[in-house]
Amino acid sequence: MISNLKKLVKNLIRSFSKSTQRFPETLAMAAGFVLVGIMLNRMEYTDTPEYLLEQARLNRWLLTFILGAPLFALGKLVLERLGESVKKRLVIDSILVALLAVFYQTIPEKLYQEFMVRYLLLNLAAYLGFLIAPYFYKRDNFSRYSLKVLTQFFITLFFSGVLYGGLNGIIFTLDQLFELNLNYRIYMDIYLITVGFFAVPHFLGNINPVTEDMDEAYYPQVWAILFSYIVIPLLSIYTLILYAYFIRLVVMREFPINILTHLVVWYGLISVVVLFFVEKLREKNDYLRRFHEIFPKAILLPLGLLFTAISARILDYGVTPARYFVVVAGIWILASVVYIGFSKKTRYPFVVLGAIVVVLVAAYGPLSAFNLSFNNQLERFESLLRENALLKEGAIEKNPELDLEVQSEISEFLRYFDNNHDQRQIDFLPEDFSYYEDTLEVFGFEHQYGYPSKFEDETMIEYYTFDRFDMVVPTSGEGFFTELNLEFARDSSVSGNEVTFEYTAKTEELALKYRDEVLGVVNVVELIEDYHEDREGIQPGTLEEATLTFEFPGAKVDLIIRNIFYNPSGEPEMKYGHFNGFVFLELK
Repeated sequence: MISNLKKLVKNLIRSFSKSTQRFPETLAMAAGFVLVGIMLNRMEYTDTPEYLLEQARLNRWLLTFILGAPLFALGKLVLERLGESVKKRLVIDSILVALLAVFYQTIPEKLYQEFMVRYLLLNLAAYLGFLIAPYFYKRDNFSRYSLKVLTQFFITLFFSGVLYGGLNGIIFTLDQLFELNLNYRIYMDIYLITVGFFAVPHFLGNINPVTEDMDEAYYPQVWAILFSYIVIPLLSIYTLILYAYFIRLVVMREFPINILTHLVVWYGLISVVVLFFVEKLREKNDYLRRFHEIFPKAILLPLGLLFTAISARILDYGVTPARYFVVVAGIWILASVVYIGFSKKTRYPFVVLGAIVVVLVAAYGPLSAFNLSFNNQLERFESLLRENALLKEGAIEKNPELDLEVQSEISEFLRYFDNNHDQRQIDFLPEDFSYYEDTLEVFGFEHQYGYPSKFEDETMIEYYTFDRFDMVVPTSGEGFFTELNLEFARDSSVSGNEVTFEYTAKTEELALKYRDEVLGVVNVVELIEDYHEDREGIQPGTLEEATLTFEFPGAKVDLIIRNIFYNPSGEPEMKYGHFNGFVFLELK
């Protein structure tokens, strides 16, 4: 056992040494990721412009380092394929630094969905490039090499998880036994350090040199068993289910349901991966050889169902990023299985290269997911507005009498653009337009969250939603009602009907104003501390026990507690926490 442990330690040291010598630029990116990640983790939240600017700056650096790691690793493998020299290395490093500098400048302050999806796709392309670089394109055993890389990834993941769990256990035990009162952020610090300073060098240290050929006999038994006796039988059963569903469609003359597209996409992606990994295994197994010959043809029918279902959805509701990704994934799956099934000599690096091309096209350029989706949905939105005389000469004309169904359609478009795109690209909407607050002012009607829906069996269901509690509502007499949601570290306010509740994080005070006149101020932290001292941890069981009452010269306030969470031992005293409850105000 001791000898095995020594061998393991020696292998770890060897892998770290190899990665340091071979991938120094990548490890520098990993170190930058750790440093910036810890800085972000240790930032104390304040609702100030300075804090938000610093956070945005660090986020840009973090995203740049994360992308830089696979790019520099890819660059190193390309350099090894070209033949290493100091001049070539400087050229490749300079190009990658320039690309990362451009990328850094394009990162927006607000990391909206469109940017993050493109960023993830760009990272995926970089990782696929890292995988394909040593074996593109006329070189045997690419599938075995990829399997070794995948195996090494899971080994690294396992070792990193054990290390992270062990370090967390040690720190937690020391903290509890010796009452060290360590900051809870230390656990995230340990995670970042484990990823950047252990996982990355350990993984890279076990990547084969480009000049080293794969062992012809390499194929871990666990993978052979997994593919042969678990994954392939499951895929075969899944295929039979899809064929049975097709027969049901033909007999009952139905149309494919929407969920079919997602089911077939994941089934198709897994199928291509399995065909790729059993390429060499089939040479010694007739069962796998027959599967490899038949399956690429058998999957064509399910792919046909996928394209039929998604085409109908697009014709009815237009292109969205999600539907776009289903289509391009389906196209790549179809091209891959046709190439694998009908090519006399399949070169799998081309399959991966096709995935890289699809990913980059989907992320950037005029044919990207978001460009096509935005243009298509904007065209449909403008058509709807013109049909209802709401858009004339590039400007919105209000219509408070618009049919409720049309109001709902317009509201749905507004939510779609807010969730998926940059609304500033829509010329006829105000630059700072918010569907939540501005629909009434711009379109003449309140934003509609509820509208009738029809199921396939023609059953109707009506549903409505109203979640606007950021307002003060008058009650009988001189009374008012509202809901308070206070984050102790953030300024906030709620107002309406000339009444305002304004919380200031710096002073931890809640001010009550009526017609811009301050009726009174209460320190929320002191109020909660007094309540805690009185209750001594006993949960309120009645409305009376959950009610805090205090009076000002011009008003009486009843504060009903729904939820309090706070840290009384932090520095400053109320380091973090929140209060949620109802307020009943009665003017005197």
